[in-house]
Amino acid sequence: MSLDFFGTSFSSQLVVDHEAAPGTIAFYPQDGKSFSNSFQADLHLEPFTRFTADITARYTDARITLNGKGLVEVPLVSRFKGVLNLQYKTRLSRWIFDFTASLNGSARVYDFMDGYENGRTPAYPLLYAQVTRRFKGFDIYIGGENLSGFRQKNVILGDVMPDGMVNPWTMNFDASAVWGPLMGAKIYAGIRVTLWKKN
Repeated sequence: MSLDFFGTSFSSQLVVDHEAAPGTIAFYPQDGKSFSNSFQADLHLEPFTRFTADITARYTDARITLNGKGLVEVPLVSRFKGVLNLQYKTRLSRWIFDFTASLNGSARVYDFMDGYENGRTPAYPLLYAQVTRRFKGFDIYIGGENLSGFRQKNVILGDVMPDGMVNPWTMNFDASAVWGPLMGAKIYAGIRVTLWKKN
């Protein structure tokens, strides 16, 4: 098990303020505190031969001083994140089974983003899995990403036209407020060839 702390304090920086005024982005030098502190814990287990479990938990406190708002939480940065990875290999690693689950905590959204409870994104899970069959000189694998199918809704902000499309020519148009996955579940398969291997 390991415990880590990462702390960064900014003495000066260029602040990019998306909340200065509706439809505008303000740039100005930092005038106040700005920092990011992260605490992380990692645990590696091997309950039985060829089966491993890795658990990681992280807490991040990132804050910045904005003109007129004071010291606030940095938008779109999750406070909490947890990851669980399980892997099992058969003898000689001919079969490899890999499963990863992550839980992403909530993050503060910009003031102009409507429809969020308490002004925060929801917590959401992400699931990944892969099965690999190894042969001499090549591997065959199949897997899936974002198996929970979670997707961020209303990614592009702006005034909606009568046909339901977002109007990119308005002051409210914004395609940068991304905090979650944009694509749903994805299945993939492939072949990995080893051209040269050092003995």
